[in-house]
Amino acid sequence: RFRSPSGANRAEIQTWLTLAGEQLAGGRSQGYIRRTGNADEAVLSGGAIITSPSDNARVSLRSRRSDTNAAHQPARNGAAHAQNKVGGSTAIQFFKLDDGWDYLSLELGADILLANNANYQSIAYDVNASPNTLGTAFLVTPNGIRIEEEGLYLVLANTGLQKPTNNTRTSYLQHLTLDGVEVSGSVTTTMIRGNEDTNEGVASLGMVVRATAGQVLSLQVRKEVGSVSTAKAGQTALNIVKLPASAAFLALSDATNQEINDVANPDPATFANQLAVPSKFSHTIGGSEVTVNEAGNYLFLANVYTQSDAANDNQDRTVPLHGWQVGGPNGFSGMLPQGRGAQYNRDNGNRISGSWGAGILPLDAAMSVELLTSRLGNADQGLPNKLSLQALSLKSLVPSNDPAVAINEPLSLLAGEVGTISDAYLLSSDADDTAEALTYFITGTPTGGVLARDGVALAIGEEFTQADVNAGLITFTAGPVGGSFGFDFELVDDSNSGA
Repeated sequence: RFRSPSGANRAEIQTWLTLAGEQLAGGRSQGYIRRTGNADEAVLSGGAIITSPSDNARVSLRSRRSDTNAAHQPARNGAAHAQNKVGGSTAIQFFKLDDGWDYLSLELGADILLANNANYQSIAYDVNASPNTLGTAFLVTPNGIRIEEEGLYLVLANTGLQKPTNNTRTSYLQHLTLDGVEVSGSVTTTMIRGNEDTNEGVASLGMVVRATAGQVLSLQVRKEVGSVSTAKAGQTALNIVKLPASAAFLALSDATNQEINDVANPDPATFANQLAVPSKFSHTIGGSEVTVNEAGNYLFLANVYTQSDAANDNQDRTVPLHGWQVGGPNGFSGMLPQGRGAQYNRDNGNRISGSWGAGILPLDAAMSVELLTSRLGNADQGLPNKLSLQALSLKSLVPSNDPAVAINEPLSLLAGEVGTISDAYLLSSDADDTAEALTYFITGTPTGGVLARDGVALAIGEEFTQADVNAGLITFTAGPVGGSFGFDFELVDDSNSGA
């Protein structure tokens, strides 16, 4: 979050990531400041999926000013001045993805002059920057990315834009489509003023997309108003990874045109539509709070789309701001530094503001999360609007590889009777092992009868598998004395992880 307290009225800020000293095409973002109307701050949000070239590779977040406003910092060469960064409002977060997940990274290797009209145009990526093994979930085609497997996909994208410095207000929209239909909650914007050398922009987005096999995913941009721009090589990228089937994914939306961004102090937004609410989350229709039912780390993502019109046509500058608030035993946190987003809305020519933000929040069971909105600037341009809230349990993305006993029930027998210990009485499972690889080691002498595999008695120190149980080979012959008996065991998998 940057402020421009002095100097020329217009300022333009960009941020990007470096990895091992090299600038990345993905993870870029931009914010525009026009101090008139008290809209003298910008909040930038970007994200990328990166592949580290080695252990201990260093990642850094950089920023620069891309205008001629000499009194505004950070300086054009990237020098930092803390007085122009708002304390408690800036954050960077990481989480490690599984190297085995299907992953695609596309970039733009050459500039593309965009069409000079208001129609959406697909970005034709010409560089595949993915690792050698992509998996089987994607097929890159001239028309977009064909999804080969049904499921959830985490998508992060940014499009760098540049136009002539011609004093023309220019705004671009960016969105995702599936089979040509806009993905709800994917619209983001960037403002390129074209005055005082403010001639660069970046539209960025991040969200989870649910797709079926055969659908084609595309990223498109269009000019809302102003001068034709060029999509820039080295600043344009799309990253996508297929999430595991175990992912616990929450999705809410709202299109009731509730009053948002109407006050300087943050207020919670409510959500009328529940698209997906798994058991790890709770939400009341029309409410603002999302409650987590299990302790862990959670990724929350939001998209806030606002549009001014004749009914609220005040032709002033504002920056709709949004961020996350956590509620717990000690009350509410207020807007957290991580996961904020905002984009400029002039309400004169450009009338649309679309922004996103994502934050990783460590939560205890029964804690709640709310999306807060407020405004940077004097004017309220929050109507009409569309809101999107998504959340992922990070724990659910990495299910345990240790075996677990799911069923361990008593078997009732008469004296001398032979009973089969089937999988209805003894059943174990493991996320990455078959029944043949799940072994029961007998750690205590069987009491009250004879335990056997395929008619051969088993003693302490011997073993059998879940496959033996499933095949009906494990039996217990009751002895002559009544009572409660059995045997102790340890369950291990082929990697010697135990339960």
